[in-house]
Formats: sequence, C-alpha cells, structure tokens
Amino acid sequence: GWRGGLGWVGGEGDAAWRARLEATGAGVAAMVGRCLEEPGVRALLERPEGRFTLWREQAFDYVAGGELVSGVFDRVVLHHGKDGVVERVQLIDFKTDAVADAGEAAERLPERHGEQMGVYREALSRLTGVPAEEVETWLIAVAVPAAVKCPH
Repeated sequence: GWRGGLGWVGGEGDAAWRARLEATGAGVAAMVGRCLEEPGVRALLERPEGRFTLWREQAFDYVAGGELVSGVFDRVVLHHGKDGVVERVQLIDFKTDAVADAGEAAERLPERHGEQMGVYREALSRLTGVPAEEVETWLIAVAVPAAVKCPH
C-alpha cells in the first residue's frame, strides 16, 4: 500500500511518494500531500543521520501464551550503534481515523490503537532485543494531519 511501502521524503523521495499517490486517487493523494507538508509528520519520514535500517510493510509473527500473534508494521526505523547493534527503534503507524484536529488525534488515537501498538512493540522487542517499553511509537493521523507519540 501507499502507507509504508515508500522510502524517504526530501529531494527525489518526494517525487516517488507523489507518483505512488497518483495511482491511489485524488482524495488519498490530497491527504498524504498534506501530511508531507506537516513538519511533525515530515520529520518522522525524513532520512535519519547515522546507521539505520528501514522496514516498510514488514510482516511479523510470534507466539504468546500459546497463541499466534501476527501483524504488519507500516514503517519501522532501526537505529544502529557503531557496533551495528540496534540501539533505538521507531515504530510509525499510519491511521485513517476520522478526527477533527491534532488535539483530538492526540487524545483518541493512542486510546483506540494502544493495544495494537503494544502488540507491535512486543514484536519489535522480540526481533531487535530493545525492551518493548523503549520502542518509540508514533501514529500518523493522515486525515488531520498530525504525528502523535504514543505513551507506553
């Protein structure tokens, strides 16, 4: 999909995002175009400094309490230390919930999606060794647009 399958914004990256959007329809293109102009959202989508790995639309599975847990991360940035070990993890999930403004997004999205983000943090902890409570978790409200940091 358009949400996680693209690379970085900035320079040539903007053209790739916009080209993908042309295929998804004007309404979605307009929403995501506004996201690319919102500084908080844009900052999360820009190429970071240092050593990193970007996962886009990455599926995962694990077993917890005898139950299979599956999901797909929209976007994950793994920040590596000098030794190559993952030191920091950013989870970025795109949400299309109808919210009136950034304030409502900040209030409601973590509440609505907190359980899902907890599952995703646990999966990332298992995959990277970074404690789940240290996984930096962001929801991007594409309808507003706004970047909302989720509490743990």
